[in-house]
Amino acid sequence: MTETRTVTVNPCKDTKVCPLNPFIFYNDSDTKIDCTDPTKPGDLNALPGEACKADADCKKIKYYPDAGEPTVDYQKCTSNKCVGSNETKGCANHESCNIGLYCKQTGTTDGTCQKQLEKDATCASSLECKNNFVCHNTKCTETFTLANGDEVKLPQGEAVNNRLACKSGSSDSNRCSVVKYDDTVHKSVSNGVVTCDYKSKCKYTIFFKDDGTDKTAGSDQDCFCTLSAEGTGVCPYASGDSGNSSKLSRVIAMAKTNFDGQHTVHRYQDKPGNEINSSICQAWAGSVLSQNSLDCVKTAFGAAKCAANYVTIAIVALMMVFFALF
Repeated sequence: MTETRTVTVNPCKDTKVCPLNPFIFYNDSDTKIDCTDPTKPGDLNALPGEACKADADCKKIKYYPDAGEPTVDYQKCTSNKCVGSNETKGCANHESCNIGLYCKQTGTTDGTCQKQLEKDATCASSLECKNNFVCHNTKCTETFTLANGDEVKLPQGEAVNNRLACKSGSSDSNRCSVVKYDDTVHKSVSNGVVTCDYKSKCKYTIFFKDDGTDKTAGSDQDCFCTLSAEGTGVCPYASGDSGNSSKLSRVIAMAKTNFDGQHTVHRYQDKPGNEINSSICQAWAGSVLSQNSLDCVKTAFGAAKCAANYVTIAIVALMMVFFALF
């Protein structure tokens, strides 16, 4: 297909960035994408303890000072940090409290800011636990530790984060699982990679037991053309394949670095100043699009060094060609 059309990508000038969607390379029609202004600090709605340059950068909260009455819609940046309630002081919700704290509610009234809970402490929400923990079965449990086949029991509304509880980084039907290529279809796996015909379907199997006795068919995914000189068709990585274990470990390690030092509410968002381990960089590390990709492609995606403007790329699109487990 690429022999009949050319995709031209020009670098943006000044401080503008390119909101590049990788699927423009696979569409049959031309698409024009304009450079845009990057996200401004004032758009971030920083929470207490997070970096700011002006009061407007901070999200409005209900603030309980160390002395005196609380202030509703408080918005203050002091010493480049948004101001919030300290430990033991009042809070309307988690957003009222400084980094490292959560709002412990007492009935229907405002609660108090308390230190985030340690391992095995009783919890009702993952936001109560330290950032590298989830609330599994009412206990603060370290992320990426549950064994294959274990049932994941996160609080109501948190099932979207089930995979974070599993050592494999993958879950299905509320159980930790491992995703592998369907060996009845894909006979040849070389260094964790399955080559395929462009736009054909890649097949996967989900395993709940290491001995292979408990399994189910995974969702089909499209074969993608890598952004390399060869243009080879490759199936999205199956993390359970032995050739991809190092890739999976790298992505998990990158994810963990984003948890540290974050406000409890922002624990799953990219950590400012840590762009090299951002969710977009994680996606690139586990995406077939990066397979032997050309230097110009790395530059276009911002993947050469995962610069700050890299976070403007459409993460949803890129994640679609991430590990099959994610």
